[in-house]
Amino acid sequence: MRRACRALVCLAIVLVACYGLAGTTGCAAVGGGASAASETTLATLADGTYTVEVSLEGGSGRASVASPATMEVRAGEATLTVVWSSPNYDYMVVDGERYLPVNQTGNSTFQIPVPSLGEPFKVVANTTAMSTPHEIEYELTVSNAAMHK
Repeated sequence: MRRACRALVCLAIVLVACYGLAGTTGCAAVGGGASAASETTLATLADGTYTVEVSLEGGSGRASVASPATMEVRAGEATLTVVWSSPNYDYMVVDGERYLPVNQTGNSTFQIPVPSLGEPFKVVANTTAMSTPHEIEYELTVSNAAMHK
């Protein structure tokens, strides 16, 4: 009985350390709970090249972007290499700035800034696949959970 009580007390201490009295998490300090990746921000990433998961929302649903993708980080700023499923995109707009493709052949490829990790950000991609060019609005999200250097 005494051993069971001691085990329950230890469990209670671990739970309070992890979740606090108000439900906040601090489990990383005791080896459980939220992973460090979920707390990753551009400011906390070391300079280098990362492989990241990218998701795309919006448009007609026919276009996609390659995932995983490559992201370069330098001094807290990130540049994502976006490879579309089509060669028919001739520019992208991110935060009011126009970006041209970095390739001449194959599917349209762009290098664009990443404003944040784990949060969707708006982009516009101009497609020439239709009878007249159309700007299409999308949202890209660069995962902060599945990242490899």
